[in-house]
Formats: sequence, C-alpha cells, structure tokens
Amino acid sequence: MIKSRIIYLLLTALVLLLSSCDKESKLSPTEDLGIVDMFSPDENADPRVKTMYNDYGVWVRTYFSSIDELTNAILAQDALVAMRGAENLEEEKVPEVLNYSEALLSNVSEQYSKSFFPLEFFYVKQYGSLYWIYPVKALGRSRLILMWPNTTDGAIPVTDPVNHYYQDSVLASEVWRKLGSMIVARMEEPLKEFVAGGKAYDDGEAYEKLGNEYDKDEKRGKKKIRMRMMKMRRR
Repeated sequence: MIKSRIIYLLLTALVLLLSSCDKESKLSPTEDLGIVDMFSPDENADPRVKTMYNDYGVWVRTYFSSIDELTNAILAQDALVAMRGAENLEEEKVPEVLNYSEALLSNVSEQYSKSFFPLEFFYVKQYGSLYWIYPVKALGRSRLILMWPNTTDGAIPVTDPVNHYYQDSVLASEVWRKLGSMIVARMEEPLKEFVAGGKAYDDGEAYEKLGNEYDKDEKRGKKKIRMRMMKMRRR
C-alpha cells in the first residue's frame, strides 16, 4: 500500500513537470533584461558623451556614487580597490577627459570600436591607495579606468587639453597597451578583414617578407664592404 502510494506521488509529480514544460516547447532567452540601459548614458548625459556612445559604442563615465559601481564591471571585479578606495574625478576636469576620449576614438573606425573596444572609459581622480595605485587599469574586457591627471611614470601634465592625447606619448602608449589586451580578449578568432582597425592581418606574411628583405640587404651590405676592402688592398 505504501509502495503504491509512493509510485502514485512520483507519477503525479512527473506529469506536473512534463505539463509545465509544455508551456514553452523551445527554450529561448528573455528578450529584454535591461542590460543595455544599465551600461549606457541616460537622456540627461552630456551631449558629447551621448555622441561618443552612439558613434563608437563607448560610454565615457566621470562619476560613481559608490565604490562598487566603479570596481564592479561586467564579469569582472576589483575587490582590492573596493576595500582601499578610489576618488571621483574633479568636475572641472570633465572637459579634459572628454577631449582625450574624442581624440582617442577618432583614430579608429566606428565599426571597429563597436566590435572590439571596451564598453566604458571610466575616468577618476585616483584609483587605489598607498602602494596600490593604478594609473591605467583594464577591468575585465569591458571597462578601462584612467586616473586624471594621469600618474603613469613619464606622463606629462595637461597643459593643452585639446591636444593632450597627441602630446603625451607615454600615456597614449600605456592606454593602447591596455586596449590591445582587451581587444584581443573580445576577438573570437584572428580577423582576415582587420583593415577596419587600420592594419591588415596577413598571418605573419608581411613580417616574413620584411625579414627576408632585411637579410638580403644585410648580405648586399657585407658584399659591398668586402669589395671595398679588396680595392683598398690592391691600392
């Protein structure tokens, strides 16, 4: 009697489970989770911020209300800085970082930026504290954090905000070093049509050609030197 009752309950549960599955014969993702709204400027944002977001798919952020908002990116967290703290960008510096971002983004195509660039450039006055200061920080592959003014070793003071991106090669090199690793992390495979980023991907063919030409030139140079030495001896 007990066994039959248990079997009955199991069958009933199985029927209920199967009937509930029939409500959606094919599983599909929820259409709108609000993710885009969470990682995009609102309607009251600076027009320049909205233009960069619409054109390049990059949200330039200059303020955080809590440390978690800064140190929690998509699929990445920075618990160390979350404990030690960071400081918001000074309001008068906002135009400077917008100039810097516009100059940086103008060097790539809109298509390339939307495909491979991080979703956010986040500018702060300080990121970390004491011996754990990070002038340029890649948080996962979706957020690049920059201190402003930047304290990267060799970086120069901001004297010309409009052209600072082109004047401070040290900072630009460090930013692109971080961006490079983030871009590669977003690529599923090497691109054959890498022209959109300004550099054709040729699977190393150009490097080999240059190397071969270099070897030829070196051999020619050595041959000329030998011929000159022989002439000098004859004299």
